[in-house]
Amino acid sequence: MEIIFKDEKNTLFGSTKLLGIGKRQPKLIYGEQAKKLRENADLSIEELATEFKMKPFDLERLEQAKQTLTDKVYEKYKKKFNVEKEYFFDLDLETLILTAEGHILKSFETGKECREAFEYIQEQYYKAMELNVDKLVIDFSNFKIERGNK
Repeated sequence: MEIIFKDEKNTLFGSTKLLGIGKRQPKLIYGEQAKKLRENADLSIEELATEFKMKPFDLERLEQAKQTLTDKVYEKYKKKFNVEKEYFFDLDLETLILTAEGHILKSFETGKECREAFEYIQEQYYKAMELNVDKLVIDFSNFKIERGNK
């Protein structure tokens, strides 16, 4: 049976393989965060680069995430702005439903919502199998978890 998943953008993903539930890996957002720290302190790139004993060009590339945040540079941010290394990571790990091919079908704020959606998909799959249909369409564009008593 072919399973078609529609998302909010009306993109179609086809799959005949199993689905999975996972979490997105933390994303390094050091560039955005470094720039935010500098701007909140009302410092220019040149001023902070001088204080950090760096070239302004290197600091600018760091803020654009074109240059990595080394431990040595991180220590300068930690000392100047009193921030931990986690400050430079996006730790908001969404719970995801994805295909075996790696397509993210839907993200959820909680694992409970994700499991409920996953169970709904499984129910629809087994009903379609019983009815011997060739294709199952799961539409995520208006997908909501209903709560409350029936």
